[in-house]
Amino acid sequence: MTSDAPMTSDAATDSMPTEFAGQDLSNSSFIDMDFKGKDMTEVNLSGSDLTSSFFGSATLTSANLSKANLTETGFSFADLSGADLSGATLTDANFSAAMLSNANLADAQGQGSSFRQAQLGGASLIGANMTGANFSDAVLTGADLTNVDFTDANLYYADFTGANMTGAILTGANITGAIIPE
Repeated sequence: MTSDAPMTSDAATDSMPTEFAGQDLSNSSFIDMDFKGKDMTEVNLSGSDLTSSFFGSATLTSANLSKANLTETGFSFADLSGADLSGATLTDANFSAAMLSNANLADAQGQGSSFRQAQLGGASLIGANMTGANFSDAVLTGADLTNVDFTDANLYYADFTGANMTGAILTGANITGAIIPE
């Protein structure tokens, strides 16, 4: 299902698919939609506009969200293990307590987003812009953070054990209590 016409919660509830796992919904528009608790394993939403939608507690393991617009989208407590969010716009998105183990967030634009208490072990954030993002109490063990811009980010008590932070920018970041490799 691909479409150029935006779906909103008012207009699309009846026409929205009920099964999402494995579906190709690339280049779709699901603005302000509620996907809470849905099984979206291996769904393809690449290039889609999901602005202000809610995926709380949803299962998005191995989902393709590359180059998607996830501005102000909520993923609290969602499972995005192995998901591809490369090149996605994550501005002001909420990934609090989300599982993002081994996820690909390379070149993502995550300004002002929240990854508070998120699990990002083994994730790739190469070249991502995380200016002003909140990673307080997040676990990024073994993550590839090469050239990530953490300018003015909150890294309070984040765990970067074993992470590759080559070229990472920490200007103005709050690193109080953070475990950062030398």
